[in-house]
Amino acid sequence: ELQRSLNELARQQMAMIPEFYDRITALRRNIKGLYREKRVKGYTVGTWAENRDCLWNIAGRTEIYADPFMWPKIWQANTGQIKNPDLIQPGWVLTVPPAGPKTSEEMKAERSYWRKKRAAEAQPESGSTAPASAGSSK
Repeated sequence: ELQRSLNELARQQMAMIPEFYDRITALRRNIKGLYREKRVKGYTVGTWAENRDCLWNIAGRTEIYADPFMWPKIWQANTGQIKNPDLIQPGWVLTVPPAGPKTSEEMKAERSYWRKKRAAEAQPESGSTAPASAGSSK
């Protein structure tokens, strides 16, 4: 209804006057923002013991995406809160973006995550020492 009214207003000749054109453009942007806000959900993180909450399991929930492979969408929507996607805290309220394919930024972040994870696993643990020799050579 709101979008239809704005389209009718934009078709009028006075919409070409710069002052009104700028206002109509701003209204159009605001309407798009309202549609976006309506689709964004929130999710409060529970405990691992009770809810098994991690980004993978949250994305796999039926009411979220029903697809655990979509976890990077949640991570990237909450980068101000989630510094390490392997560590989320109970009580955090996460923004859940609308379902849909991963954006190029989300896919890039996911590739970077897996590259860093593989590199960390390939590195020997720091602080480990080689086993001492069992016998003496003398």
